[in-house]
Amino acid sequence: MPRKHGRDSPTALAAGDIALAAKILWLSLKIQWIRGTNFLKGIWAVFKYEVLTVVTDMIDGVRMAWEKGVQGIADAWWGLVDVLRSVWTGFTAWFKKTHDAATTWLAKRMLDTYAAVGGLTAGELAEGKAGLDKQHDAYAQSVDQQKKLDDKAWDEKMKRREDEHKQALANIAEENSLTRQVLRDQRNAAINAAEDELANAIRERNVALQAAKAKREAAEAGKPSELGAGAEELQKRLPEIQDTVAAQADKFGAAGTFNVENLLGLQAGGPIERMAGGIEKIEKNTRPLKSATGLAFT
Repeated sequence: MPRKHGRDSPTALAAGDIALAAKILWLSLKIQWIRGTNFLKGIWAVFKYEVLTVVTDMIDGVRMAWEKGVQGIADAWWGLVDVLRSVWTGFTAWFKKTHDAATTWLAKRMLDTYAAVGGLTAGELAEGKAGLDKQHDAYAQSVDQQKKLDDKAWDEKMKRREDEHKQALANIAEENSLTRQVLRDQRNAAINAAEDELANAIRERNVALQAAKAKREAAEAGKPSELGAGAEELQKRLPEIQDTVAAQADKFGAAGTFNVENLLGLQAGGPIERMAGGIEKIEKNTRPLKSATGLAFT
């Protein structure tokens, strides 16, 4: 591939555009350089991605281990607290109901004593005791209900802790995934940028090659040369030069021939090849004149 592009500069030279030929040569060298650097850039991008991914996984792994460790210690502590809380709330509920039951029993005994001295009838005594029992039952139910509410609040608190722990782990995992995605995007962006740079250089060189090809085809088709008026004037004066040289050769007896048709036949090549070939043929046909004695032009 490099050799193929290395022969593209003469195409521009043959078309007479030295600047374009230099540009094609420079773009060809640039393409090879970009290909070499892209290989290194690709290796570096992949290596950087792998290293940063490993580091990210290590950091997030430590964070997860820390979260689980703290949660385990907290679970042990809150488990102990739950045992003590259950014992305490059970004891306080039992004590409250026992205290109220003792108070109710004493109240009943007072009613019995009062009824014994004639202060209450049998019906009033029975009604009073029923009221005390009903009041005790309501109080016992309120104590049990409060204990249930306390247990429910504790369970909800423990559930929130567990949910927060799970959410913390989920956040770490999500952050790890997002970081990996960012690293992948950076890696792909670096590789794509390198490929785009190569594609742009190839595209630019192809445009230059098309321009050189068009100029050479135009030159070979007989269109005006881009070398300027000097080359065109020299081509027009070739027959006159032939006649002058031939006349002088005949006058002084110089051997050799000078064929303008052969010289003009060089027009099949590019302008530079035609110029070089024409000068070479002029020198060859005029060489006998150099050794002729008494050579003079009038």
